[in-house]
Amino acid sequence: MDSRAQYRRMCKGITLAIPYAANIGGTATVTGTGPNLVLINQIDSLYGSEANVSFGTWMMVAFPCMIICLFICWLWLQFLFLDSFKFWKKTIAQTDEQKERARSVIRNQYSDLGPMSFAEKAVLVHFVILIALWLTRDPKFVNGWSVIFEEGFVTDSTTVIAVCMVLFCFPSQPLGFMCRPVKHDEPKTREEKREHKISKTIPTLLSWRAVEQKMAWGVIFLLGGGAAMAEACKASGLSSWLGEALAVFGNLSPGIMALLISFIVAAFTEITSNTATATIFLPIFAELAVGLGVNPLYIMIPSTLACSYAFMLPVATPPNAIAFSHGTLTVMDMASTGLMLNILCVLVANFTINTFGVWIFDVKTFPAWAADDMTTIAPTSAAINCSEYIKDLYNVGTTVM
Repeated sequence: MDSRAQYRRMCKGITLAIPYAANIGGTATVTGTGPNLVLINQIDSLYGSEANVSFGTWMMVAFPCMIICLFICWLWLQFLFLDSFKFWKKTIAQTDEQKERARSVIRNQYSDLGPMSFAEKAVLVHFVILIALWLTRDPKFVNGWSVIFEEGFVTDSTTVIAVCMVLFCFPSQPLGFMCRPVKHDEPKTREEKREHKISKTIPTLLSWRAVEQKMAWGVIFLLGGGAAMAEACKASGLSSWLGEALAVFGNLSPGIMALLISFIVAAFTEITSNTATATIFLPIFAELAVGLGVNPLYIMIPSTLACSYAFMLPVATPPNAIAFSHGTLTVMDMASTGLMLNILCVLVANFTINTFGVWIFDVKTFPAWAADDMTTIAPTSAAINCSEYIKDLYNVGTTVM
């Protein structure tokens, strides 16, 4: 293979690595991607805080899954595009030259960034504080700082609002004596005085104008719409009807059922937005799981992770579309590479829920907080006749009305 063709293959591999890493890496935290936020919103609206899905507990389950999937993605891209396993085709001179060239590019890009400003350092400190508060609120193995307050009074959202309020007040420039701004060199020319005019007030790290212009308001409306749609499906009986239509899964073991549902979601999210897919399917899966006597988290968590495992088409996720827009890739490049990643990552997600999920969330046990959401409690056997249960539930609801 000539050097030009090898260069094109390497460009394709690196271009694919960026969106794939973005899709996989976002699954590790609640705030990393849209489907995770939809899941938390649905769980809070359906079951409340008793489901015990927080930033820390989610990370305990999803972070190991993310690491394994990233490693698999790295191996797969190395095998397909970079010939890293064909070590006999390399020469030491070529390898050293390429490494030095790559280091030079990275050093130049890093030097162009310049030193961190006071505002950047302040934002970084606030971000670290936010992560620490998230992780220590209720780590489960020890008492977190939330025990200071009444149960259910403090959530992950509380810490976000608190840090945001501080950002609206914290100065973006260092303060001197009597909280006055530190003065820099006085401007000499008229142009410098015009450009460097000293302001009487110091801007804060965050302003409402910046929030108004750069806040992703569409995500908020999408999450609110998802909660409203879930409540509408439940009140109208649509969730029960869909649960009856999916009663065929009642003859399967919970593990096989979760695996098949994850593959269905992974295929569906290739042609639709991953956040919209989670918004549509998660209320249905919650109803189905409770109807079958299965812990809802046992189905909802792997299906939520599967919403982010969209590697085959450019329209699947925004990172895929951005990478495809550069013109280096073709649809066949993404489809042929992403198919195997879809399969492997879904398998890893289901492996994780059967290992770490059992340890953190006890997903093999039907919880009381899920039973309280239903009028009649389903047996814990996965082989329950779901259609008869849903019909009885619907008749009870009709009688009450």
